[in-house]
Parts: sequence; C-alpha cells; structure tokens
Amino acid sequence: MLLRVPDEIQDPLWTGALSLDAASLEVVQRNWLSGRGPVDPEDVARQLPLVSIGRPESWPIRELYQRSRTPVPDATRARLAEHDLHLLRLACSFRPVHKETRIEWARFAVSLRPDSDGNQPIAEDLHPNEVTQEIKRTRQVSLSPTVAFQEVEASLGSADVGVEYDELLPTIFAAGHKTPVASWDYSEAPGRPVYGGKWMHLVVNTPRAMTYVTADFDVTVDVATDGGLVRSILRRPKDVTEHLTVQLWGGGQTG
Repeated sequence: MLLRVPDEIQDPLWTGALSLDAASLEVVQRNWLSGRGPVDPEDVARQLPLVSIGRPESWPIRELYQRSRTPVPDATRARLAEHDLHLLRLACSFRPVHKETRIEWARFAVSLRPDSDGNQPIAEDLHPNEVTQEIKRTRQVSLSPTVAFQEVEASLGSADVGVEYDELLPTIFAAGHKTPVASWDYSEAPGRPVYGGKWMHLVVNTPRAMTYVTADFDVTVDVATDGGLVRSILRRPKDVTEHLTVQLWGGGQTG
C-alpha cells in the first residue's frame, strides 16, 4: 500500500511569520543604532518568510500491511513483537513575503518526547535521507523487512508498503537516525530556492507500554535580507517557547 504525498498542505496545524532569534535581533539592533545597519529591526522582521506546518499523520505499520493484504515479513514481525512501529508523515512549507528575501538554509526538526512513565520513542529511520544533485521525480519508497526506507525503481513494480513522492528537490540532508530527535536540512541549489512544500517521513519505534506519543516541532531558517543574513525561528505570539508541541497519536496529554 503506497501512501501518496499530497499536492499541498491542507488545514495546516500552524501558519505564521518567523521571528528573529535573539542573536540576530541583537546584531540588527546594534547595527541600526550605530548607523551601520541599512534598515531597522522591524523592517527586517517584516521580510521574514511565512511558514506553515502540516498536521502530522501516522499509521501503525502492522495496519498498513493488513490494508495492503500483504503478509508481514518475518523480520518485521519480530520487531513488532518487541516494539510498536508507526509510519509518521510531517510537512512544512516556506513562502517569501518580500521579493528581495532569499532563504539560504532551513531546518525542520521533531523531538520525540517521553511519556509520563519515562518511555522514550526514537526515530528508527527517516526519508528523504539525502538529495544532493538532481531532481528525483515520482519516487516510490518502500519499507524493508528491517523497517528501513528503500527506494524502488518503477521498472521493478510498486512497493507493497511505503510512500510515493511526485518529486524531491535538492538539497536535503536528514539526521537523527536511532535517536529521539530527527531533522531535515534544506539548502538552496542553483535554480532551486528553498520555497514551497516539504514532505518528510519517519518510522517511529516506541516501547509497547506507550499509549500516546507527543513531539516538539522546531523550525530554523537562515534568511538573506536587506539587513544581511539573519537567523529566524518559530515563535508563537505571546509564547516564550520556540517550538510547537503536538500530539502525534494516542490519547495522552501534550503537556
């Protein structure tokens, strides 16, 4: 069963402008007050891109095999006897608000949180993992028996259980395999600015005792503005935190 990536983010979880991080705000303010800065901090802040974060979607891997009417591989069955495994889809998008603004680099990170009993989920595998030199169109990515993502050539037929992308644009690097914190870095490539929707998948491995999973979403973006290169972060209005806490599945509390 292939889970096709949507064309766009529908009903986003959060949409808003990013904010200058503390260090960049201090530099811009200092330059402006000393007369070295070309624009004041408020003008720089108005140039920061808008970001949307999609609502996470998750599927128990055992259920995906049932829906595809495909036998669960022995290696996968052995893993499921010890842990719960979910396929998790994440999404974000970047939209410029100023014609002179350019995103040089962006990171989307998800920090999987332990539950109230201290059970800790981890990111078993991530996709996309690395996209560097070419546009990858219509990519089918299956789950191997060891619950790792592997790309499938169209000539070999469709994946039994996995995801399908229309295209993957360079440059992308993922990090955080086998840890509680997974991230994707997006950098501009020739003719390919860091704009538009970004879709990410990971296999989440949880102890069998966990009944719910929550996570913190973080966004960090380096933006070339009239005031120079600045770093911006997600910060909700009237919120001192620099992340968005989300329940991924289950019936627990986000805290």
